[in-house]
Order: sequence, then structure tokens, then C-alpha cells
Amino acid sequence: MKRKKKGQTLEMGSLKENWVEETRRLMLVCALFALLLVLAAPLSAQTDNSGSFATRQKELKMDTALLFIHNELSQPVQLYWLSDHCYQCLYQKLRTIPPRKERGKPSFAAITVDSRFPLTMLLNDTLDKRKFCRIHTHFGEFGNYSIRVKNFTDCNEEVACNMITNSAPVNSYLRRYHFLFLFFHIFA
Repeated sequence: MKRKKKGQTLEMGSLKENWVEETRRLMLVCALFALLLVLAAPLSAQTDNSGSFATRQKELKMDTALLFIHNELSQPVQLYWLSDHCYQCLYQKLRTIPPRKERGKPSFAAITVDSRFPLTMLLNDTLDKRKFCRIHTHFGEFGNYSIRVKNFTDCNEEVACNMITNSAPVNSYLRRYHFLFLFFHIFA
């Protein structure tokens, strides 16, 4: 009888070892599947189905954002930029935004900007070379932003520049955070 109990004990021990081994395999398969899902999932930005924005949003690459400049002035505006990453560099001309075509209908330009480092942008008058505004910001990856350039009043020479976030940036590291969370949750 003792042998039978020993055999049963050995048999129960090997069943438990097999169960533990199968559980580990299943957890490994689940972790690999989760990794595959996280890495294979497309990085999607918030899109709007209204024509040019949706098309333009799909063209954005990693570490870029979309910036619209709306010029409500009756004169062209030049946009210059300078990256904080560049030491002792000069401003570089990025684009000239044409004047509005008619009252109430601003002209605009769509520009892809770098989102890795903060930028300083200058908006200048093309005729008098006077500075309208200086904006220092750090664009978020796949974000959509607008800058409106307009007069305070019709007879006033003062110009206002307002920056608006049209759609929030996307955290491209979010997939990696999910993977790390799953990894530590499963194997901890």
C-alpha cells in the first residue's frame, strides 16, 4: 500500500509539474501575442474626415506635427523658425503666407513642423520687415495646430497672433508603456 501511495504521490507531483509547465507556456504565448498586437498596431492620429486635413494628417511622419497659418491681414507674412536644439543659429525662412484675398476670407498655409525639440517662430511683415509676433512652443507628435494672424481693429496697426490646438498630439510611446505594463504584470 505504501508503494501505491508513493506512486500516487509521484504521479500527483508530475501532474503538478506538467500543469505549472503548461501554465508558463500559456503565459509566454499570451505575452508574445500581446507583444505582437502592441507592435503591429498602427500608430493612429486623430483624424477629421473633412478632405484636406485628413489627407494631410495621413502624410505626417514620426516626430512631426501639422501647423496651419491663417493670414487675415491685407499683406503677406513671412514665417521664420529656429529650433532650440540648434546653438547660436539664425532664424530660417520657412514660408511666405500670402495676404487675404477678400475681407473675412483669410489665406492659409499648411506646414509640417518638427516635434522633437521646442521651436521659436517669428512672423514678420514682408514689406516693412517689422516683427508681428514671436511664438515659442514645443509641438506634440501628430498634433494639429493653427496660428491666426489678424489686426486688433480695422484701423489699428497692431497685429495679434493666436495659437490654437486643433487636435491634441498622440503619445507615440503609449504602445511601449502598454507592453512594459503587460510584461511586468505577467512575469512579476
